Order: sequence, then structure tokens, then C-alpha cells
Amino acid sequence: MLPFRRSGQVGVYFVLFAGFALAALQNVTVDDGVLTGAVVPQYLPGVSVWHIGNNCTGCFVKPDPSLAYNGTWHDSTFYPTYGYTPAIEFTFTGSALYIFFITANNITGASTFTDLDFVLDQVTVGRYTHTPSPITGYQYNVSVYVNESMELGEHNMMVQPVDSGNDVLMLFDYFIYTTDASVSVSSSASPSSTLPPSPPTSGTATSSSPNIGAIAGGVVGGVAAVVLVAISLFCYWRKRAVHQQPVTHFL
Repeated sequence: MLPFRRSGQVGVYFVLFAGFALAALQNVTVDDGVLTGAVVPQYLPGVSVWHIGNNCTGCFVKPDPSLAYNGTWHDSTFYPTYGYTPAIEFTFTGSALYIFFITANNITGASTFTDLDFVLDQVTVGRYTHTPSPITGYQYNVSVYVNESMELGEHNMMVQPVDSGNDVLMLFDYFIYTTDASVSVSSSASPSSTLPPSPPTSGTATSSSPNIGAIAGGVVGGVAAVVLVAISLFCYWRKRAVHQQPVTHFL
């Protein structure tokens, strides 16, 4: 009887462990200033058209470094007549993505209109627009793009200005992606247990809707795990009850 009891317990523990392993996800935060590591933002067409905002002495737009993530951000302005388009590109392995910018309002001498396209795996998947208000000041931790519906895997993201004939200000701060905890995370990126902020109230953004197939798959997987646990427990207790029934001796 002992071998069966041990086997039944091992089966239950294995199913429970497998259920927890499937849910081993973590958020990873990548700052704009990361230079090395598994996930590094690339500034296109080159660093010459981008400025590290907190060190830019000639920039009219000057957010407060104490309110930016890690005290840094990257600054560029798209001018339709200049012949180049500043963009940010990075590749990551994950199942969700949150991108954060700083936005500006009325700043003397600066164009502060922000209009962005988001291209995921070579497909345009969203747009964010911020029209500056007459008041001065900045907004921080603005979630300009949210996508919680992608399949877990390797993805490429490019953030670029919308060419609508307007100057476009880009103040990139950081992004967060959700990945499997078993995926190696470079020391240049920091795991984060905090939830990403809600979508911005200043400006308008588009975000992908939940993946119904993925949700259904997760529900089915969870139900299957519960069913397997129930079956294992039922078989274990039924077998135990049978073996523990008193034996009747007939004379």
C-alpha cells in the first residue's frame, strides 16, 4: 500500500508544480539610458539626432530629472523638412509591453506636439497623440503604448513619429515588458514587481485588446490542472479506502 500512496502524492505535487511553473511571469523595466544587455533601445537613424535630455544644455525642453525614471530620458524632435526620421527600436522576449514617455505643454521656443506610431513585428499596431495645452509644465510616466495581448515570444518594436506635416517632440523615458521568469535578464534591465501605470489621461492612445484565444487557453489549462488534481486525489483516497476495509472471515 505504501508505494501507491507515495506515487499518488508525487502525481499531485507534480501537477501543482506544473500549474505554478506556467504562471512564472515577471515585469522587466528597461531605462532609456541602457547601453549593454539583452534588451537595449536603439536610437535611429543615429545618436546625432538624439540628446540625453538631462545633459542637454541647448534644449528648450527641460523636464525635472527627479521625476524621470532613473533621472534620464532621450530627447529628439522630428522636423518634416529635415530629411530624417528619429525612431526608437528594440527587440525583447515577452507577452506584454508598456512604453512610457514624458510629454510637454507650452514651452517657449519649443515644439511640444507629440504624435507617435508603434510598429510591432513590422505591423502598425497603435498611435498616441498629445496636443499641448496652453499651460506650462510636463507629464511624467505617460503610458503611450499598452499591449497585453501578444503571444509569449520574441518581438520587435519600433516607435516613430507620425509624418503629418507637424513637428513632433519625442521624450522617451523607459519601457516595461512581461516575460517568463526563466528567461535570462541582464543586469542592465531591472525586474519590477510593481504594476505599470494606467493609460494616460493627457493625450490619446490606442492599445491592443485582450487576446481571447490566449485567455481561453489559459482558462482551459487552469481547468485541466484542477481536474487532474481532483482525479489524482479521488484515485488515491478510493484506493486507500478499498485497502483499509475490514476483511470478513467465513467459518
